[in-house]
Amino acid sequence: MGRLPTAEEKCPGRKDEFKRPVFLNIGIFTDCYVPVKNGVVTSISQLKAGLEARGHRVVIFTVNEKNYLETDPDVIRFRSIPIGLGTELSCGLVNQARVNRVIREAKIELLHSHTEFNLCISAIIAARKFALPRVQTGHTMWEEYNHYILNGWLFNRSLVRFLLRSLFGGCAALVAPSVKSAKYFGHLLPHMPIEIIPNGVNSESFMKRTYSGPELAEIRDGLGISPQDKVILFVGRIGREKRVVTLLESIASLLRQRRDTRLVFVGDGPELNELRERGQSLSVENQVICTGYVDWEFISGIYRVSDLFVTASMSEVHSMTMIEAMMCSLPVIARKDDSFLGSVQDGVNGYLVESDEGLCEKATELLADEEKLAQFRQASWRIAGEFTGQRHADRMVEFYQRILKGIGTGLPSAGEA
Repeated sequence: MGRLPTAEEKCPGRKDEFKRPVFLNIGIFTDCYVPVKNGVVTSISQLKAGLEARGHRVVIFTVNEKNYLETDPDVIRFRSIPIGLGTELSCGLVNQARVNRVIREAKIELLHSHTEFNLCISAIIAARKFALPRVQTGHTMWEEYNHYILNGWLFNRSLVRFLLRSLFGGCAALVAPSVKSAKYFGHLLPHMPIEIIPNGVNSESFMKRTYSGPELAEIRDGLGISPQDKVILFVGRIGREKRVVTLLESIASLLRQRRDTRLVFVGDGPELNELRERGQSLSVENQVICTGYVDWEFISGIYRVSDLFVTASMSEVHSMTMIEAMMCSLPVIARKDDSFLGSVQDGVNGYLVESDEGLCEKATELLADEEKLAQFRQASWRIAGEFTGQRHADRMVEFYQRILKGIGTGLPSAGEA
């Protein structure tokens, strides 16, 4: 897997120069931002906070949200229309003249796009006008979402790949949150430098609240979980691409065998009703809990009353909710997929299984082995330390600095190294 060389590696004679603090002005383009709650928004908002804490300036170019009053002068919003695609994304109706004026006045040095829609096009236009380097993070495996438009007949895989090549082709480099996305974009753009920078969760914000025994008991009671129950947890969008119904079907036999086990789905989405109906048809509806949407600041309490985090999703790039679960010392069981490499160490803090049936087998095994469950909990907490928002921000700053030093062309690509 190729990567950009560090500044010291590229120019060893200027090593001391690269150690001096340099404060950057970064423009980030995204078609979703707070108050929307999803992994992309969490990643961007935490990156902004992390960069600003280090003295850098970040200007966000994004869309308006209904009934939301923006108070940050460095968040520039535009009117928008919903995209759909089973997501909270909107298509920004961009005033390019305003974008250009802000870039000029804020002395923006580098443009970072986190979208494939109108704000991405705006970044392309601005990069050309001002001759600025543009980088792109590929957050979403869009080929897994094409079923939302005429069941994939119109928005097929070939069209998705053509559009991504067109949008990303002029970048100085791509940011891949995982090995999986690096391989995918390396195949699409074999001559493009690709940097793997995993997502991170702001541990200070996420873990700042502590829970007393009575408070945890209250959370369990609110969910309808008794003190002796075991809890298997999934957190994420309740959509087809997350394979939530498949997860329920896989775990159903365990639920029938162990009536003291609960399967909890935290999140909202288009398959929520189908998920509930499937629980009824499998005769496990009394053991399946669907919470719907839960505010981020309250989710840590649900992680803390759970025993396992399990997912059947094969559409992840780098799961933020999995990192959150690990920060709360939960073992993880997932389908074997490159997006989970590094997060889930097989046999150390969880398991990566080859089949959906394997999810049930390993969950059954872990819930029956308290000693191994405790060992996996400790390992998850330790491994989660590699994926904090602080480390993510440090890695991104170092990446930006290399791009601005002109280190970003003619380098080995993901497909060549």
